[in-house]
Formats: sequence, C-alpha cells, structure tokens
Amino acid sequence: MGGRSRQQRRIWSALLAVVAIPATVTGTALVTMPAAAGMGPPVVLNTCAGPTPSGVQCTIGTPISSSASSSTTPPSTCKVTYATQSQWATGFVARVTVHNNGTAPVSGWTVGFTFPGDQRITSLWNGTHVQTGAAVTVSNARWNQVIPPGGSTWFGMYGASTASQPPPTTFTLNNAPCTA
Repeated sequence: MGGRSRQQRRIWSALLAVVAIPATVTGTALVTMPAAAGMGPPVVLNTCAGPTPSGVQCTIGTPISSSASSSTTPPSTCKVTYATQSQWATGFVARVTVHNNGTAPVSGWTVGFTFPGDQRITSLWNGTHVQTGAAVTVSNARWNQVIPPGGSTWFGMYGASTASQPPPTTFTLNNAPCTA
C-alpha cells in the first residue's frame, strides 16, 4: 500500500476486516467508513481509484455503491408477539414484543405489519410509527435501538376502530419475515 498515509492504511485495514479478504470490487465502489477512535470524521473511499491493498481486486464494470447502514440485518430467528391487552367497541390497547432469538444483536430495528381490520393507531410508545391505510411500520426509540441476542424489546399502542379488531398475523423485522 505504498504511497498511502498512515490514516489511509488504518482505514484500509478496517475496511479489509469488514469485507473479509479476499474481496473483488467491481466498478466504482464507494464505501463509507464510520469514524473510529483517533481517525477523524467518516471517510468515503473509492476502492478502485489508485493502488489497492493486496487481496482486493478491482475490475471495471457497472458502478455499484454501498454505504454503512444504521440497521443490521435481523437474525433469521426473530419472533413478534402481538397481545391485545384491552378492547372495547371503538378501540383497543395492544403490546407488541420483538424477540431476537439469534446470536447477533439487532442494532436499529423496524417492525412491519398490516392490520386485517380498520384499526388505526392513535398513540404509540417505545417507538415511532407510520401508518398508511392498514400497513404499519414501527421503528425503535433511542433507548431501545439494540435488541441483544436472546433478548427482546416491546412497544405499546392505543388504537381506534369502527369494526372488528383482529390482530395482525404476519410481521417483518427490518424487512425480513418473523414468526408470530
């Protein structure tokens, strides 16, 4: 990696640890490296520009781009439990528990589901929600962003309805299906 500064070599070392050498990069791969201790602000690397470290092969092709994400892929073993805690003719209270049965933490989460009836969330706690028609997404709050391996988090809601109030039956965690 001749000609690179000490900071660039440290960034490359961190990048190589992330991409698990050997790696092939096709096109223009822009990788955003988060700031690390003593390395300053986040850095964007064009891994096909100039010499690359040994073990990384750059080829020209269709440009691709990847960047750090605030969410991790959920474990393949997630479970979501929806429990109606109270119900009346025009409303309900429910609690949704998200279980991480995997071996890695989930850092940053969004749960998706669709109400089968005409339910409408009027208030939600331990997260933030967006509802479009019957489709709902709930994202973590600052204080419950990470779900540790074997752990869980939950959010609660008040809802309104003019008809029956059956619970949702399918859920996703960061767009991947979960068991209910």
